[in-house]
Amino acid sequence: DDDDEEEEEDDDDNAAADDAADAAAADERGRSNRASNAIAREEVIATMERYGMPREAIDVAASCERFFDIGVHYHDPIPSWSDPTGSLVLAGDACHAMPPFLGQGANQAFQDAYVLARNLSAVRSSGGKSLSGAFESVKAAMDAYEATRKPSTTRIMQSSRVIGFVETGSGPVAFVRDVAFAGLGATGLVGKIFLQNASLAIGEED
Repeated sequence: DDDDEEEEEDDDDNAAADDAADAAAADERGRSNRASNAIAREEVIATMERYGMPREAIDVAASCERFFDIGVHYHDPIPSWSDPTGSLVLAGDACHAMPPFLGQGANQAFQDAYVLARNLSAVRSSGGKSLSGAFESVKAAMDAYEATRKPSTTRIMQSSRVIGFVETGSGPVAFVRDVAFAGLGATGLVGKIFLQNASLAIGEED
């Protein structure tokens, strides 16, 4: 009985030590996060002031407690959207991560889903049933889906990358951008560029 009591006391001591270590680690993370937030807040406010943003907007930023530094990462088109056996297929950002500058991430994902569902529903049934279908196998349906969607999504990824460079550039790039965008906006060409990238590419009468 004494041995059992000693083991229980040891377990309690170990649990208390673990709790203390967890609490210390949490405190350290909290201090680190607060320091990072303070630095981020100062950088954001300095940037807003440098660009002459309204005082009301700067005050809102100054009152925020948490800041996140979210970068834009570019991804090149991947070689294949499905595995050789037809067991796995990718759609949306998994196969063509869109930069945000054309606002096309969700739109292109919906088009992927439509084409993929349409193709898979047209696979000829197996198991001895003789049903008509456009594709002899699931893999063939996946390959056709990729062939339909890949050209347009690749073009939009590249266009968005260029637009992002222009929109976020500084110095001479910013000057040329501001002048060009003013002219393009007045003629309506900017709207046409965005609408062109938003058009359907689903392999029917688009």
